[in-house]
Amino acid sequence: MNLKNKILSKIKGLLFQHKLRRFARKKRYEPIEIIIEGRKFKAPDAHSFAFTYDEIFNKEIYSFESTNNNPLIIDCGANIGLSILFFKKLYPSSNIIAFEPDPTIYSYLTNNLDSYAFDNVVTYNLGVWKEQSTLKFWKEGSDAGRIISPFDSFPNDGIEIPTVRLSKYLSDVEKVDLLKIDIEGAELDVVQEISGHMHKIERLFVEYHSFKNSVQHLDVLLSLLKLSGFRYIISTPIVFNKKPFKRMVSPFGMDMVLNIHCFKSS
Repeated sequence: MNLKNKILSKIKGLLFQHKLRRFARKKRYEPIEIIIEGRKFKAPDAHSFAFTYDEIFNKEIYSFESTNNNPLIIDCGANIGLSILFFKKLYPSSNIIAFEPDPTIYSYLTNNLDSYAFDNVVTYNLGVWKEQSTLKFWKEGSDAGRIISPFDSFPNDGIEIPTVRLSKYLSDVEKVDLLKIDIEGAELDVVQEISGHMHKIERLFVEYHSFKNSVQHLDVLLSLLKLSGFRYIISTPIVFNKKPFKRMVSPFGMDMVLNIHCFKSS
């Protein structure tokens, strides 16, 4: 790349970051259309798009190195497709299986992926859970929709979504290079359900959610990860409670969110 192209690329990058900052200041649930990698990309909420794009593309929370040029990636909670776009940029020949339960968000996901015409991406409008079932689901409208639990109190009764066991998709594979689980509170149920297949998983990303009216299960999750041969690194993408002894904050009923990166002990 010559100097002129480098300068133009730098300017484009700065303009894009400026757009992200502008999106982050918008009111919630304002839809946007933006050009990413030369293609149109749509999102139902400018604010959450800015946060998610920053996490995935600037902070690169899903980045990993593999000697396999076509790694198998399973994305539980694919949302509008930013994670898949990142994985395909990282490994163009990767094989991706993706799940997104919200039918409205799923339409954004498929339309965005159609714009890029990726090969070897299979998507399912399904929730992953401990059982194949039909459950009530709260449509938040962006990236926080979730299976409704007994401790939830929402102004509406939600919609019904079909769920599947993730183990069904792991039984016939030898190795999963990366399993991403970002499913707004159902993560422990799913990790327990696939416990018999954990030896196949090289890397695991879990976004853990704690809800103020529910028992915390972080200790159970971490114990299961340790028993499965994983080491883990914990970080927090969002700090709701900077002074929890003085004032508790719980947007959408959550009082804590953690990113857990898991990898096999050497």
